[in-house]
Formats: sequence, C-alpha cells, structure tokens
Amino acid sequence: MLVLGASGFVGGAVAHAARLAGWQVRGAGRRHPLGCAETAIVDLAEPESLRAACRGATVVVHAAGLAHVTEAGRDAEFESVNVRGTAAVLQAAAAEGVRRVVLVSSVSVYGDAAAPAEDLGEAAPCRPASAYARSKLAGEAVARQAAAAAGLELTIVRLATAYGPGDPGNVARLMRVIDRGRFVWIGAGENRKTLIHVADAGRALASAAAPGAPGGIYNLGAAPVTMAAIVGELALALGRSVPALRIPKGPVLAATRLLPGLGRRGAALAGRVRKWITDDVYDAGRFAHAFDWHPTVSLRAGIQSEVAWYRGDRRGRASAAPAERASPA
Repeated sequence: MLVLGASGFVGGAVAHAARLAGWQVRGAGRRHPLGCAETAIVDLAEPESLRAACRGATVVVHAAGLAHVTEAGRDAEFESVNVRGTAAVLQAAAAEGVRRVVLVSSVSVYGDAAAPAEDLGEAAPCRPASAYARSKLAGEAVARQAAAAAGLELTIVRLATAYGPGDPGNVARLMRVIDRGRFVWIGAGENRKTLIHVADAGRALASAAAPGAPGGIYNLGAAPVTMAAIVGELALALGRSVPALRIPKGPVLAATRLLPGLGRRGAALAGRVRKWITDDVYDAGRFAHAFDWHPTVSLRAGIQSEVAWYRGDRRGRASAAPAERASPA
C-alpha cells in the first residue's frame, strides 16, 4: 500500500493502521514519514515522483493535500494541490498498474448547513462555501473521471472533523482557547458536531483500501456530540473550569451578517463563528454498513489523548498513529 501524505495527521494514522492490519506500507510525502517499511519523497506537481512512488503498489490511499491554512487569497494554491495534484495521483496510479485508489475528501463539500432537518448523507447537495471545500469537491470530480477512464477502483471518503494527537485543526484551536481561559460560550452549546478520532479514521481508511472493498462515496464520522459535551470533556481533561460566560446566539448571528462587509478577514471570522454555533452533522451509516466498521475511541478517551499530546506527554499517542502536523503533501 502506498499512503500519500503519510507524514501528515490523517495519513500517518492510515499508515499506522495499515501496518497493524498486515500491509507492507510505503509512506510518501514532502518529508520522509516515520515508521513505514519504505518511504518516498513526492511532490504532487512532479508526475515522475508520483509514478516512482506508485510503482509496485496495488492500492494508493491519497491523504495528501493543502489544509489547515489561512484561505484568503489562496484559491489558486488550493486548485493546484487539491485538484490538479489529485488528477496527477490518479494518472500516476493508472500508469503504474495500481488497481485501487482511496481518496480522502471532506464533509466540507456539503457547505454551511445552518440547521439541517436531518443528518446530511451522501445524497445531500454539495454547496462548498470555502476555497478549501471547493477544491475538495473538484478533486473528487477529477478523481472519478480519471478512475473511470483508466478502469481503476475508486473509493472517496468524506472525512468529518478529525481530532487526536497531532491535531492541526478546530478541536486543537478550541482546546488552546479553553486552556488559556479565553473561551466564551455563544448560545447554550446544544448544537451538534460530527467528529472522528484520528485513530478511528486511520483504521477506517485502511479498511476501505482492502481488495474488493466497495467503491463509491462515503461519509466517515462517529456519532454526533454536542458542543457542550466537547467543551466539557476538554475542560475536564485540561483541569480547567467549564467556562460560565455566555452570549446569546441571536445577536451574534446577526452580527456575522455584517462582518463580510469588513473584507476577507471579516468574512473569515463570520464563517468561523457560524461554524461553532450551528449544527455540523453527517450520517456515516453507509460506510459503517458497507465496511462493517464502527468507531472504537470514545469522546472522553479521544479528548484525553489529544490533551496528553498537547501537554507533551508522548504516551498520549498510544491510541493513535504517530502524528505530525499536516503539510501540503
């Protein structure tokens, strides 16, 4: 198995889970990944490096990409890495006789659903609202086209917010704000979020790579949890008091409608605020049924592992893959 992005957060977890499942793993990225039987340095913009990495592999898990960066003014970079880079991966895989590709996408392709009537499934319309989300949806499209043309088996997995040791994303940012005593409630915290621990994500993606596994598009996440539960578990693990100061949600939502008038930074701030106070829930039942997969890491155990990593206790990595910060490849 070739894991592209194996030096990153999710890719590292995939490589770790695949090794435990008995795969011989070749890890590839813009730096040499840790713990893989073979490693390769690749650049998504260099087809020859991708072909060399794919050579001899039967399956490719494409977990490389541009994420967790400031988006303003970077549309062309997202296009280059997440769209053209994905096309290059599929072309290299086909040229080297790879049989199967698993593409790691994102539930962000559905867009900002302020209050969905039900959990969003794979048939829900995609209305990406950011440069990153648009690039992930476009990457899915080029992957499907390339796979159909080359006769490759393709599984696309839309990943919910991942967290755990090495987290470069939203849960880690929330953890740091709580730890510094700067968190303020907006609303009652009753809105729900779909998360997935990085170790569960790695195990699921490795299972999707198995020979004969189903193709198609799947959401991947654990059961939804409330923001109140997330904040409570973070505060408990950090040894902090649960923040008491609350601001009503209505006036804040009204204010977010004015922020885009202040330019890109205002629009970005409005998007972050809406993200935290609205539902963000996705139905992953189709993946669970197709792959006989269920998450094993509870919210409490997962939060504790992230906080242990944050505090510098290397034992916090025991329940997940060795994780490094995500990078463009």
